[in-house]
Amino acid sequence: PDQSPQPRQTLLSVPPPTMAYQNIDQKKEEFKKYLEQGGVIDNLTKVLVGLYEEAEKPQDAMEFIKAQMQVGGGDEDVASLRRELQSAREENEALRKQVADLQARLQ
Repeated sequence: PDQSPQPRQTLLSVPPPTMAYQNIDQKKEEFKKYLEQGGVIDNLTKVLVGLYEEAEKPQDAMEFIKAQMQVGGGDEDVASLRRELQSAREENEALRKQVADLQARLQ
């Protein structure tokens, strides 16, 4: 057997447990700030609230979350798409009326 002396530990070589906890807490806070600054927490919250408010819950919650997260640019893109959809609906309604008017003239 190896009889080499083991290094002696002193109070200075072993960090007190509170220092380790402080380091973990500091890392958690830094990570939380990173997520907040990137808008991750807000976006995840919006997606989860959207899932909660769904009248008919999807069969696969993870697929719902993935689909919602793929929207990309956030609220501005969603608002833009909603405006575009509303415009298309209005145009569709006007064209339907025009078709109905033209069909009435032919009879």
